[in-house]
Amino acid sequence: MGVRIITVDDDINILKSVEDLLALRHHEVFPHLSGADALAKFEAIKPHMAMVDFYMPEGSGVDLMKRLHEKDPALPVIILTASRDVNDAVEAIKAGAYHYLTKPIQPDELYSIVDKIAEGIALKEENRRLKEELNVRYRFDNVIGRSGALEEVFAVLDKAVRTKSTILITGESGTGKELIARAAHYNSSRAAGPFVKVHCAAIPESMLEAELFGIEKNTATGVAQRPGKFEMADGGTIFLDEIGEMPPAM
Repeated sequence: MGVRIITVDDDINILKSVEDLLALRHHEVFPHLSGADALAKFEAIKPHMAMVDFYMPEGSGVDLMKRLHEKDPALPVIILTASRDVNDAVEAIKAGAYHYLTKPIQPDELYSIVDKIAEGIALKEENRRLKEELNVRYRFDNVIGRSGALEEVFAVLDKAVRTKSTILITGESGTGKELIARAAHYNSSRAAGPFVKVHCAAIPESMLEAELFGIEKNTATGVAQRPGKFEMADGGTIFLDEIGEMPPAM
């Protein structure tokens, strides 16, 4: 995936070298000789990442990075420096830099860092696209099989999803309870969170509590900590399928 990258350095030769190298990876590079110019054009470019020189005539590259992060807190910033002083790198990383590169820039090192960022951006974009598709698929007016009775169900559901109430869905096996649960999730304020399905009837009674609520780490027995389904569904929806099969004590 080609991404948009702003580069900032007062050395035009460095800018040209970086642009030529990244163009071979099909990235779109926007070079700037000053931080002020990069900040002024930030909104129009909407960069996926930035590469900033540590030492700039107008001020520190770390200060510029902080101003870039005011515009986009998640923006990965790579700091460029001609200094071999490890303290510069430590300062940049502590201030929020994704990574740093020393000049002269080595192509393999540059590609390794930029490719890793680009892969992460591609995954986030794919995740966002899939969530949008699910939101459309499970939108109430897109659910197939809208009988009169189902219309009444969705009318009630539309009100219920606007609250944080627990929803009980009843019906025979195969009548679409999971479809209703997913529609409720993707039409609620929790749509961006996870949808976690738990098939209660398939979990042995002895394991049900651990499956739902997790396991705490126990160094004495060597048991590792494991999150439960409720924790995994935090910020989203947990669908307890066949909840009637759970032991009354639960």
